[in-house]
Amino acid sequence: FRHPATRVRIALHVDDFLVRGVRSRIDLFYAQLAKHFDLKPPKFIEDDGELEFVGIRITESMRDDCHWYKMDQERDIREFVRDSGIKGARAIAAPMPNKDAINRDPTLLTGKDITKYMSDVGSLQYFVCGTQWQLAHAVSRCAQFNKAPTVGSRKAVDQVILYLTSHASHGLEGPVLKNTTFEVFSDSDHAGDRAHVY
Repeated sequence: FRHPATRVRIALHVDDFLVRGVRSRIDLFYAQLAKHFDLKPPKFIEDDGELEFVGIRITESMRDDCHWYKMDQERDIREFVRDSGIKGARAIAAPMPNKDAINRDPTLLTGKDITKYMSDVGSLQYFVCGTQWQLAHAVSRCAQFNKAPTVGSRKAVDQVILYLTSHASHGLEGPVLKNTTFEVFSDSDHAGDRAHVY
């Protein structure tokens, strides 16, 4: 939401929200809101250089006289990797370096292995939606096996998790600019890499 007069912008997720704009107008917004709802005191990024919003850490820094913001999920990623039990022995350059490896072992997983597979894929999808966009293709390929996960697809998920062990701090970062326009390109079939129909 962007208020047309005050230009205060609000990003809302369930009962959490970020507010951006001129500080005096933000203070007025919170004062008006407090008349109707019990609120926690607002936290501003300039107070300690970072804040957390729905599992995403947002930090601010100065470089070359310009404000830079970075969003990452490093804390949650490190916890997920630790809980997965996968240890990173070496840096992995790509989450899925071979698109055919996922199909190499069609042996179906059983029991708790299926539940663990679907849970890991769900967690990876959460990271993709947040700050780990480079995982989108690999995680989408793994998600295609949620109905009937295989040993090959489990190995592919483990590869993605192993990749995360050395890329947990990866995030989205950029300077504060005026009149910024974003151009986005999407290749809907991942450069012709269509998965098999199962």
